[in-house]
Amino acid sequence: MAKLRRFIWIIIIIILLAMIMLAFNVRQSFVKDTDINLYINDKNILCTILEHQEDITKDFIKNEEISKLEQLEKMSPVIVKVKVDSDSPREIYEEATLTKVKVKEVFKGNLDKESIYVFEPFYILTDPPIIINSLDGYNVMDKDLEYILFLRDMKDSNYTPDDTIYMPTTTLLSKYSINNTTLKLNSVKLINNEVKYRNVKGLDIINNNLKDIEKYNDMKLNVLKKYTNRK
Repeated sequence: MAKLRRFIWIIIIIILLAMIMLAFNVRQSFVKDTDINLYINDKNILCTILEHQEDITKDFIKNEEISKLEQLEKMSPVIVKVKVDSDSPREIYEEATLTKVKVKEVFKGNLDKESIYVFEPFYILTDPPIIINSLDGYNVMDKDLEYILFLRDMKDSNYTPDDTIYMPTTTLLSKYSINNTTLKLNSVKLINNEVKYRNVKGLDIINNNLKDIEKYNDMKLNVLKKYTNRK
């Protein structure tokens, strides 16, 4: 009986050791693929422009409802100047990318944090074929630029260490890079709402609609003039 018990314990120990080794090997072979930086530098990935469908959460104000900067300001509880925290991963979620940004200046809202988390309406479908999805032509923030953001806040209990998470007030009119570059008319050639992302990576928005581009350019000039003293 003692020999049988000893044999059973030896078998159990062998199984446990095998499970530990298997777990270690799986951990070593795991490749973290939820960081958007792994994809936006790929020259071959296509970007698809999706029209955002309003749901019961009414998460974004419709771009058509904004015609003047004053309207955007009124509808945005938070207005800030930020820069992407390049030391933090940018996690891909369903229909959004979670980006941590450093707060450079607060123009509106009660913010006393050095950094906040923003859901950007831009994400990757990682199942082959890998493709970038942009809601309404939103383009993800460049880590080397500073931005003026118009944001709405919401409670957060799952995604970040903070109690609050932020999202753009609109998909197209809530993010402005602090540079003097405006969009060129008809500079983006979309075929069936698709384009190689490398061709639009440096644009503020991914759009070839004349009215949208003129509207965005006009808003950007007003935003820079008011919030950065640039003319």
